Amino acid sequence: MPRITDYAPWPDQNTPDIAHQLAKAFTAQTLWSTGAQQAHIGAVDGQFMTHTRIACSSYVAARLLRALTQHAPEVADEVAREIAAGLADGQTVQLDPAQWAHEYGLDSEQVAAAGETANRIRTQEADA
Repeated sequence: MPRITDYAPWPDQNTPDIAHQLAKAFTAQTLWSTGAQQAHIGAVDGQFMTHTRIACSSYVAARLLRALTQHAPEVADEVAREIAAGLADGQTVQLDPAQWAHEYGLDSEQVAAAGETANRIRTQEADA
């Protein structure tokens, strides 16, 4: 069975030219998810939308990293290392957005709770 890492291995924090490698990995993820999305057209299991969201998020990450390497190459690898480290440790993915939410005047716990509630309702509706 093919694996996404056959096309673009996920870089670790010590990968040289990490911004380029991370953009490549997110590009591959976009294409992979687009293919997976096509396999779920018409399905009622929610996988089509899941793959759509992953493809869109991966596209945004790849696009921003590509722009960063083109317009601010002096910081691109530093930012990419922070992203790779944050994704690897798992906590940063929750802690950074909570801090950013505070800076934007959002209540991070309220937004997260609303997302949890909406997902629970969607799951119950799908199971009914």
